Amino acid sequence: MSVRRRSRGGTFTCRPVLALVVLTALAGAALSCGKGAGSSGAGTAGFSTFLQQGGLTFEAPAGYEAVDVAPSERWRHEHALRSPKFKLEVRYGAAPKEVDEMLHTACGGGKCPAVPSDEALRSILAGAVRFLARDGRARKVSPFPLDAVRDELSAHWGGVAGFDVDPAFASYKQGVAVLIHREGKSSAMFMALYDEHTSALEDEWMRAFDSLRFSEPFAPAQSADLASALSGTTWRCDNGFVQMRFRPTTWTLIHVSAAMAAMGRNVPYETAYHEVTYLPGSEILARAFRVDNMEQGDRTPPRPAPEERFKYSRQGDRLVFELDAGKKWECELVPKR
Repeated sequence: MSVRRRSRGGTFTCRPVLALVVLTALAGAALSCGKGAGSSGAGTAGFSTFLQQGGLTFEAPAGYEAVDVAPSERWRHEHALRSPKFKLEVRYGAAPKEVDEMLHTACGGGKCPAVPSDEALRSILAGAVRFLARDGRARKVSPFPLDAVRDELSAHWGGVAGFDVDPAFASYKQGVAVLIHREGKSSAMFMALYDEHTSALEDEWMRAFDSLRFSEPFAPAQSADLASALSGTTWRCDNGFVQMRFRPTTWTLIHVSAAMAAMGRNVPYETAYHEVTYLPGSEILARAFRVDNMEQGDRTPPRPAPEERFKYSRQGDRLVFELDAGKKWECELVPKR
């Protein structure tokens, strides 16, 4: 799903969800983002090997120039680009070893049977830039929404860390690192390095945001025809206290905090991510893979989580979503912006 946002320079098509998460690490929400056509060249032989072994694909944003930057002992990158218009450098490489060590701890050793908790992901993101940041601290960390990161970067999870650059790492003042992970592959990281944030620099960096992704998309469990009624839609249900997002392979269910709503704030009380299969007869089959609760933290059910079946009926911008025990939600379509 993409949206169009207008800036002073015109209109750009962009990937909104993850892009806006990254922009909050720069300097708040942006007015525009986008990606120009670029080269799919993989640069050096070492970078090509890195992409192949990690199951990654790379597309350089138009106009950026490959540069030879000596690797730092604090993080060895495999490829670097510079903007022709701004003092802005983007570096690409494997995630620091600290990420694998922290992931191993969070998962109890070996492969992760499920996505790490939100708390664990925040610690991993902070750890990724610990030796790159002044005073060893990230300014801000934000895990990506788990449905959007699958759909947009073909990763199981990821996130962003904004930090003040340690001069021993690079001759820039600020940095924004993007970390992505695919189970069974590896963790990769790329980052923007710059001195001063401006709206124009924001736009330029966002052209490079989705230049690196895992090459194999998550495969829907059904035909596009079965998913067409819901995939790519967002719904407001139960007088706004329930929100739902549907994507080709995921269903996200958000219960809004009634206490926060009473104060005029739209704050999730619980967010549940599900792997979804769209079935004939206007039904879905869903299995939760992460549940985060405002008060209780990680409430993800033990794996394998049980599958649940739900029926729905859509008439234009209206949806009736049937739950168990005769309960149902009446929903209205949230327009795409």
